Amino acid sequence: MKNRKLSKYAIFIIIYTFVAIIGIIVLDVVIHNKLVDYQKSYDDAVRRSKPDLYMDSFIKSFDKNTYEEYLRKDETYELGPYDDIEGAVSKALSDFEKHGELTYKRIDGFDEMKPAYDIYDGDKLIASVSFKRKVLTYRNKVDEYSVGKMVLGNYIDSPYYVKVVINSNEKLYLNGKLVEDEKYIVARKPVSIEGFSGKYEIRTYYVSGLYSEPKVHVEDMSGRTILENPKGDYSLGEFEGVKEYVAERVVEPVYDYARFFNRNISYTDYIKTLIPESNINLIAANVVEGLKWRDEAKKMELLESEVSDIIMIDDKHIKVKVSLTYHMVFEKFEKNESVSYDCIMEEKDGRWYVLHLSI
Repeated sequence: MKNRKLSKYAIFIIIYTFVAIIGIIVLDVVIHNKLVDYQKSYDDAVRRSKPDLYMDSFIKSFDKNTYEEYLRKDETYELGPYDDIEGAVSKALSDFEKHGELTYKRIDGFDEMKPAYDIYDGDKLIASVSFKRKVLTYRNKVDEYSVGKMVLGNYIDSPYYVKVVINSNEKLYLNGKLVEDEKYIVARKPVSIEGFSGKYEIRTYYVSGLYSEPKVHVEDMSGRTILENPKGDYSLGEFEGVKEYVAERVVEPVYDYARFFNRNISYTDYIKTLIPESNINLIAANVVEGLKWRDEAKKMELLESEVSDIIMIDDKHIKVKVSLTYHMVFEKFEKNESVSYDCIMEEKDGRWYVLHLSI
């Protein structure tokens, strides 16, 4: 009888021990998984950095009201007194309401001290934003981020700028409105200047210097120089009451400003990236064929090539100056020779190709 009781007790102990072991194993697995998930979350947070985490919360709050707030700021949307402000805002908001899920990417050359991101609606770049970083307590390194600059694109049309200088005793009207002092005039449509025929679609330009030696300077919205003293077939006219020159021909870069926000790249440098090297080699070969001293040289080698003075003719054609430097070996001496030619290029599938070369 006693042995039977001991046997039941032993069975109970064995079952209890087995259940306890199973429970411990299950608990260990659960705790382990929790720790793994926590470690993964921690690692992800560390890997993504504080600016990325701030951007997560920012993009969640980037709604119609936020978008409109930035639309109405001059420094972002560049609305001016010569623009249909309400119409432009209404159209942009209407387009924005149709957006899908917004995502973001770090800009090229991302700097965690000055973080900046591109915001996308699908594949469409709709805005670029940079943040200011402030360390609240040095010891604990608690960072606070705030919007430094917001540039909106793709839902809005590119603005056009005109800078004019007014004589003190004369009046000038732009789109029917009196211009009272020297200023940049911003408009979302071609500017009609009273007293002079034609309309001008110019992103940003101003002209200075004597009438006999006009100097044209073209900038993008950030103030980055795009063209400096371009050489081309410009028709320059003098407006009554304006001590400046205005280029009649369109000087309008065809890229979205937001695409170059916070980029350390000029418009000329950007165009260069779209010209295949094979096209430069083609130009060089054609130039060699047309050089009068080609037959006299025993050897010719292209040392360098440079593309400059890029002028937009229309959205499919540009005029550029191609400068080539050759090293030439003659019978009794060697020398380097540089030549420059105007070239018309045509855009095909996002790249620029030689259409005509003036040799």
